[in-house]
Amino acid sequence: MNPPPRITARPPGPREAQLLIAAAQAVRTDKRLAEKLLREYCQRVPQDPVGFFNLARLLGRDAGEAETLLRRAIALEPRFHEAWVNLANVLNERLDFAGAEAAWRSAIKLAPESAVASLNLAHMLRKTGRLDEGLAEIERCLSLAPDSLQTWCDQLMFLLYAEGLTPRAVADAHRDVGRRIEEAAGSRPRPPARSLAGRRLRVGYVSADFRQHAIIAFLSAVISTRDRTAVEIFCYSMVEQEDDVTEALRRSVDGWTSIVGLDDETAARRIAADGIDVLVDLAGYSKGYRLGVFARRPAPVQGTWLGYPATTGLERIDFRISDAVADPPGVADALHSETVARIDPIFLCFAPPADADPVSPPPLSRLGRVTFGSFNNVSKLTPGVVESWTRILDSVPDSTLLLKSSGDTDEPARRRILQLFGARGVGADRVRFFGRTATLADHYRRYSEIDIALDPFPYNGTTTTSEALWMGVPVIALLGEEGHHVARVSASILSAVGLPDLVATSRDDYVARAAALARDPARLAALREGMRARMAASPFMDAPGFARKLDSLYRAAHERVMAAQVVTP
Repeated sequence: MNPPPRITARPPGPREAQLLIAAAQAVRTDKRLAEKLLREYCQRVPQDPVGFFNLARLLGRDAGEAETLLRRAIALEPRFHEAWVNLANVLNERLDFAGAEAAWRSAIKLAPESAVASLNLAHMLRKTGRLDEGLAEIERCLSLAPDSLQTWCDQLMFLLYAEGLTPRAVADAHRDVGRRIEEAAGSRPRPPARSLAGRRLRVGYVSADFRQHAIIAFLSAVISTRDRTAVEIFCYSMVEQEDDVTEALRRSVDGWTSIVGLDDETAARRIAADGIDVLVDLAGYSKGYRLGVFARRPAPVQGTWLGYPATTGLERIDFRISDAVADPPGVADALHSETVARIDPIFLCFAPPADADPVSPPPLSRLGRVTFGSFNNVSKLTPGVVESWTRILDSVPDSTLLLKSSGDTDEPARRRILQLFGARGVGADRVRFFGRTATLADHYRRYSEIDIALDPFPYNGTTTTSEALWMGVPVIALLGEEGHHVARVSASILSAVGLPDLVATSRDDYVARAAALARDPARLAALREGMRARMAASPFMDAPGFARKLDSLYRAAHERVMAAQVVTP
């Protein structure tokens, strides 16, 4: 694969060359000095695009000046591939996705055989709901760089959103990537398990999401209600920007180590040195994943839970936690590289948000019409979802649909969604969008404007389903195919809170159940009024009970490894 065109610095004299060298050295120890030196260089050599490019990189994507500097570099040298890529990254960070796309496509035109811009573009396309285009772009990346393990891993997230793929196809893709990760790590024997006699079980969690993130609603209750006399918890954090949630978690566990910047080998040695008995992945292939650490087997027992809705494909991960609704025994077991360890009736435990308002009356009671809604990522709005939601709106006269993406989006993405509905005869006056909210409390408050939440498919909501229910909003879900965990999570939640009748078994049934509930204002009001009590009394919010089951699962997995170590004569 040919590299993109390289633009080199052009200092006109020794003084300018010394400035560049000094700035490069200062970057490692004193960024303020490096910035000062680069600014002096740019003043002395305003015709050199590399100076402006380097200063923009030093300032970072968030700096307001970065775009100006990169555009100046490009104006001086339009063939500056790296400047185009960095400009796209800056614009993407600001949610200017149209601008970012244009910049990435300029970079691709300059260097069609370089996969860097294509990979970034693919992620942006998926994030803004253009999944088919994103898949095509990431496949182009793989054709350019077939040995790029990162790209193979990234592609798996795309497959979870796609319609029409069989559970077997998705599982096989994960097994292939898992094999690649383990081959890259080389042969790694399982370390011996230590006896638990006279000590507590040491459980380690690895995640980039020990911060304000969706998984915290399910992890915090487990950590806070664990049996501290029997279990120690260690967190291995990939969080780059820590927040108040990070600090609260740090105070509540027995050990905390940041592995940001550590390679897989070094991170694995650090975990092994802590004597972890059971190491649990909370990311799968989501952002910040560290499955390469697990491939190096730093712990005698390894599992995965919570952060990713599919098998990891790694043989060196022993178990994946699920339940009998999300992963029914039989088909699902055969599609996992891990053993499916089920916690029934549900593999999650929800901790309600502390800053959520009391449940409000259904908006139907004041508006006289039904409002459907979804707060899921727009990347989940597949053609099948749009077609089904259109049929629901057609079945319920005067009803409207309220959308609020849980991910980043922009005005072009919203216009595209309106066009999708418009092509099916749904006017723009019936589909509304909420923008980003300033606080979580404001986010939860938006649920007061929805009567019925519509769950997307094949990629269900998890946090969004839980939040909607807590705010009194019933959720209509479609039960996906067996072996496709991502398409069955909402069914698991609804079943656990005693609302299996809100789970449809076909798209026609999905439309019919949503329309029937919309025509039953008495039931809507009753569900809303009693939802929190229903949830609080269900296994879905039984934190102490769930923590006991989880600890028992970990202990049983450890005991199995201990038993296998016993050599019989």
